[in-house]
Amino acid sequence: MHRALHISEIVDLILAELSRLSSNPFGAFIVNRPGPSNGSLAALARTCKSFQNPALSWLWREQFTLRNLLKCLPSHLWEQVKINEWPHSLFRITKTTQPSDWEIPLAYALRVQTLHLSAIEVASCADSVYEILSSELPRDFLCPKLTSVSLLYTFSPHPSHITHARLFLGPKVVDVRLALPMGSDEMMLELPIQYPALKGLDISLGLNCDTASKIALSLTQITHLRLDFINREALEHISQLITLQSLTLVCPDLEDMGGPLLSLSKPTSGASRFPALKNFRLDEIKVECATELVSVIIGSPLHTVYISTEDDLPNKSTTHQLYTTLADHISHTSLRDLSIGKETSLHVDAAFDVPFAEYIIDGNSLTLLFPFKNLNNVLLDAPLGFVISDSTI
Repeated sequence: MHRALHISEIVDLILAELSRLSSNPFGAFIVNRPGPSNGSLAALARTCKSFQNPALSWLWREQFTLRNLLKCLPSHLWEQVKINEWPHSLFRITKTTQPSDWEIPLAYALRVQTLHLSAIEVASCADSVYEILSSELPRDFLCPKLTSVSLLYTFSPHPSHITHARLFLGPKVVDVRLALPMGSDEMMLELPIQYPALKGLDISLGLNCDTASKIALSLTQITHLRLDFINREALEHISQLITLQSLTLVCPDLEDMGGPLLSLSKPTSGASRFPALKNFRLDEIKVECATELVSVIIGSPLHTVYISTEDDLPNKSTTHQLYTTLADHISHTSLRDLSIGKETSLHVDAAFDVPFAEYIIDGNSLTLLFPFKNLNNVLLDAPLGFVISDSTI
């Protein structure tokens, strides 16, 4: 063997490249199927003892399915059954397991650091599999060295299914993504998530404003956050976090936040709100609410602002106020990408009974955005169009 391959850092670089080539290009939305590169990692692990441990670590480091681990159980304990009109086979454990049956899967599970389970993959294991894992697994967590977990329970018919999520939420997890069935509030709060230690949190669906706000108030080191609803107290708390770099709020409502946000406590002279925020996204939001939320930002080094509105026809006045607030509160030098509009464009023609002049965006509004001199990408949606004169340009 070449002497260079005795250097662990070189071997690690080779394995990292093989792992990159085998990465699932569709993220957590399809089951990862072993390809040539995964096969190369497995073959390398069998080549010699020097390669075995590092190659196995890279092979198992990131998983998009539980079945790779579960298939390490003795073969007489499980089966896969084809279900009509279902894209994947249903995995079932058919017999009672003994602690010794778990030795091999648990040994490999120690190497898993990132787990992505799509909604399809969650549903591809029978409910009884999760019950067996909860009752027969000889340790508290399936993968105790996990640091990042993505669990999409959007196909789950009942919130009780998320109680099995505790199997994957070990003490080292710092990045959590959950998509939950509606009504998951009580069970969500019972999950063993170490919120103060989290770096990333993405929760979609399933929670009411009080639960989401309680979670937000417990965050102290978060860098990336996505929640559906939070109240005023939670908004004020996260605005003071010096670690928060990316924030997405979905369907925020001023009523949930207790009305206009101008009464938020003023930061001391020279202080900032959202002092480290670089990416700010508002989804499915009314223009007036977006304006209020942008007005809360003070001194943030924002690179990206993305606002997806739910208004079919925001009028000229509300759009002008939003542009004014952006110009007053967002750094003119740091902003690189700006997108404002409805994700699904509305086709408007003369048949619509609306006063067109009140909805056409004119140069007085557009010029408010001209001071953002470092913009690279701009997307502004106006269903009835813009009026730009030579003098505006």
